[in-house]
Amino acid sequence: MVQPSINKVKQVSYLKEEINRLKNIIEQLEEQISQIQIQCKHIFLEVEGFRKCTKCHKVEVIYY
Repeated sequence: MVQPSINKVKQVSYLKEEINRLKNIIEQLEEQISQIQIQCKHIFLEVEGFRKCTKCHKVEVIYY
């Protein structure tokens, strides 16, 4: 079996760390969006099957 080069191992390790860092940023941004949507005074535009707020982009599925 061929051993991966040290450089490749470091690169993979770095990329995994970067992915985790970006996932944390995404979670924070999603929480900010959620807080904005909670506080929004929605103005919905209805389309067949769902409605979307024109201000905060919150989507609600409509079942008839």
